[in-house]
Amino acid sequence: MTAWIEHILKNAYAISGEIKLLAGEADLNVKVSTATDTYLLKIMRPGCAPEFVDKQIAALSVLSRSDIGIKFQRVQLSVQGAPRITVTDEAGDKRIAWLLSFTPGTLLADVQYRTPALSFDIGSGVAKIDQALAGFYHPGLRLPLKWNLTEAGWIKEHIEQIESPERRTQIEQITDHFVKVLSPALTQWSTTPIHNDANDMNLLVHGKNFPRLSGIIDFGDSTFAPRICGPAIAGAYLMMDVDDPIVHLEAVVAGYHSVTPLTDEELDHLYPLALMRLGVSVTNSAIEKKNRPDDPYVVISEAPAWALLDTLANINRDDIAKRLRTAVKTPSKIMHAHTKKLVEKRFAVGLSNQKLSYAEPLHVVRGEKHFLYGADGRRYIDAYNNVPHVGHAHPAVIDAVQTQIARINTNTRYIQDIHLDYADRILALAPPELTKAIFVNSASEANELAMRLARAATGRKDMIVMDHSYHGCTTGAIDLSPYKFNRPNMPGAPDWVEMVRQPDPYRGPLRNTPDQGPCYAQDLTDAIARMVAKSRAPAGFICECLPSVGGQIVMPEGYLKQAYKIMRDAGGLAIADDVQTGLGRLGKYFWGFEQQGVTPDVLVLGKPLGNGYPIGAVLTTDKIADAFANGPEFFSTFGGSSGACAAGLAVLDVLEAENLPAKAHDLGNSMLSSLQSLAEHHEVIGDVRGYGLFLGVDLVTDRETCAPATKIADTVKNTMRERGVLIGVEGPHDNVLKIRPPMSFDQAAADQVIEILDGVLGDAVNHQ
Repeated sequence: MTAWIEHILKNAYAISGEIKLLAGEADLNVKVSTATDTYLLKIMRPGCAPEFVDKQIAALSVLSRSDIGIKFQRVQLSVQGAPRITVTDEAGDKRIAWLLSFTPGTLLADVQYRTPALSFDIGSGVAKIDQALAGFYHPGLRLPLKWNLTEAGWIKEHIEQIESPERRTQIEQITDHFVKVLSPALTQWSTTPIHNDANDMNLLVHGKNFPRLSGIIDFGDSTFAPRICGPAIAGAYLMMDVDDPIVHLEAVVAGYHSVTPLTDEELDHLYPLALMRLGVSVTNSAIEKKNRPDDPYVVISEAPAWALLDTLANINRDDIAKRLRTAVKTPSKIMHAHTKKLVEKRFAVGLSNQKLSYAEPLHVVRGEKHFLYGADGRRYIDAYNNVPHVGHAHPAVIDAVQTQIARINTNTRYIQDIHLDYADRILALAPPELTKAIFVNSASEANELAMRLARAATGRKDMIVMDHSYHGCTTGAIDLSPYKFNRPNMPGAPDWVEMVRQPDPYRGPLRNTPDQGPCYAQDLTDAIARMVAKSRAPAGFICECLPSVGGQIVMPEGYLKQAYKIMRDAGGLAIADDVQTGLGRLGKYFWGFEQQGVTPDVLVLGKPLGNGYPIGAVLTTDKIADAFANGPEFFSTFGGSSGACAAGLAVLDVLEAENLPAKAHDLGNSMLSSLQSLAEHHEVIGDVRGYGLFLGVDLVTDRETCAPATKIADTVKNTMRERGVLIGVEGPHDNVLKIRPPMSFDQAAADQVIEILDGVLGDAVNHQ
């Protein structure tokens, strides 16, 4: 067959290239790839009516003159200038052949996650196509067609081909309604040329982050029919393989209505018409699989169609009609309703105290660099998420992880170069005193391990922590986290934990005191005295290098230097939680503790190490590691797995190759300057602070008293989300705007954040 096809291409079209046979119901479809172009050669079944091909050629000619933003195939003329030719196949049969350009794009069938917004876009696209064909006529559009819904009653005589009695009954009920109600209604409506086959094998989409309809192919089933058949057919297919089929039907109908308004009568009949299309599909599959049992194409939609029919079996037609009438009037509510349903499901299957970030929950489907893409089709500037340290879905990290886990992804009980390579790389970036690297799953586990190291090295149990700090979600990490244990319904600090104040230079009690840092550090002396009074002594002091949950605080100069000295003089260890501020986020400082001019005994790292791949790490000294090694074996099943180490190495490579710490330094200075300028115009800004891409904006209702503007901060956060920017709110009073984006952040995004924040701050204050 290949030689025969090559002969046609060479002699009729003067082209040659790689040939690939594609699926088709009745005709032969051949993808032809040359050095410069790609084509689709269609060789029709023997006996195919010339009008069947000519109507498609004519329709594509009409559409080629339209400007509706959707791509279509272009007919390629033969060397003789003919749009179609006649060829003789290897069996001696005459067949029509014609050549089309190959339309680029991804088949909808290959899109794993379909949003209601995509269904809306497809609905509007179907309407635009049918609108562009309005007024077009060709005799081939009048050919009998089993897929024309006005003729769908034909299946009544073939329902017995369906093997299951229950399913036969199901299709009989749908068909009876069609014969008695729908068919008479269809005859009352005017007909127009329609594409008539918007299924997932004929729709092309583009856009990695948020797919949109880009093209439509195969006009073989184009016909004259009432316009309502177009969205009914598209809806039938778009309801397949999705969690909430009716939401997608609402979306496609609303999309169609946005271009070509539908009447209430049409909306009332649309859902039963979609059911009838499904009935035609499964009946046709039952017939064809007996005629062609070895051809998988004839049953390509059978399983999802039956699954959908089972889902829809008990849904009332009148209820759907009401929903469709509402959907076309308020299409945006479709997306909100879908998100609301997911929220309800989340709480049904999970915990009710798992918090969502915004008053209007954000349903995200994709991420790239410093952008997130919502199911509503919007792109959001992500100025909040530090886990994707070098940017959402960074290709270098993806490639590294995929390559590694395709080879092996196992634990540290086996010798692998990648474990040791990553340990060497991370230790080379750390102070020389830190010579041991221990890998775990997360920062929570890393903080647990840090506490165990301190206890093993000192033989003590008690710990000192900073008020309103957070170190993780495990039992031990929560015991170290006043942010958690001081909440309502929580027990407070364990008897082995002492707290010291946050050294907040802006709103702390020592605000106007010279040498704030060393003064605040004396709190550790008092905490140790309380321990001694109970015949105890500290194992260690743990705090973030720049407290994040505490309010994006830059601690006063000298705080950690004095605090670490006090702790070490008392025989305890200095533990730095650098999860939020390590790996170059501060720009000027690669590690957060460098800002204070200290080196910890134990360094805890987490989230950003793997850019979203779970990994945490603890770096420490030989002496401390040796003391811990005297205890039971330490093992973390997934800690430092091959895949995690691959992700970690890739993150370090990207930081270096893209010079991200230096960029964070420059961009951070620029944003600080812009935020300080905003403070000159907005009295609500009490303080602006931070380094690099770790910034805080402290909002107040009174600059003299520093009274926190908690409600305003919440309004700003949620309004920024509404306007396409994601930030957070932190601090003991939830009044500090947290700006902590992926390191891929750039000046364009920063300028947008500042511009939008400027407007939002004014609105938020005016509406209080």
